[in-house]
Amino acid sequence: MMKNSRERYGSISKILHWLIAFLLFFLIPLGWYMSGLDNEDPWYYRALDLHLTLGLIVLGLFLIKIVWLLMSPSPQLSARLAKWEHRTARWVHGALIIALGVVPLTGYLSYTSQGDPVSIYELFEIPSVMEFSKDGAERLVALHMYLAYATAIIALFHLSAALKHHFLDGDDILKRMGFSRSSRPGQS
Repeated sequence: MMKNSRERYGSISKILHWLIAFLLFFLIPLGWYMSGLDNEDPWYYRALDLHLTLGLIVLGLFLIKIVWLLMSPSPQLSARLAKWEHRTARWVHGALIIALGVVPLTGYLSYTSQGDPVSIYELFEIPSVMEFSKDGAERLVALHMYLAYATAIIALFHLSAALKHHFLDGDDILKRMGFSRSSRPGQS
């Protein structure tokens, strides 16, 4: 099933979810590691190139995800959830969706803040769209970093909630995003 149903996520949503999750759980530690490196360190620029490339991939996947959500809305939350769990889930999902656009965008803007394009391994360039003062560029870098850390906290909360629902509550919330055959309706 490609599209989402009222009860389950379709394969497109699952692929987007897990690709983005994998990239985030790689990008955030990489960014944290990079922030401790000196600009003179040769690994700094290799890590920066990788971080930029993967961050722009996340931004592209975010755009695809938004279009996909418009075409195939997410399944309804379980009626067994308490009202506060519904509100929290909506807030967390909304915050993660916004972060998927804002965090890579602030990274791109901070990198290109002096008018330089992003070169993707010399295959092609993504031009700068606006220039910022040195002070503005430093604020963008700080904003990018703090938003990335906030995203990591929200993503860990999201993961913890999914694991809690799966292992403690015994419901199918985690299975709805899995790829196993037993997660399909009508099968056990």
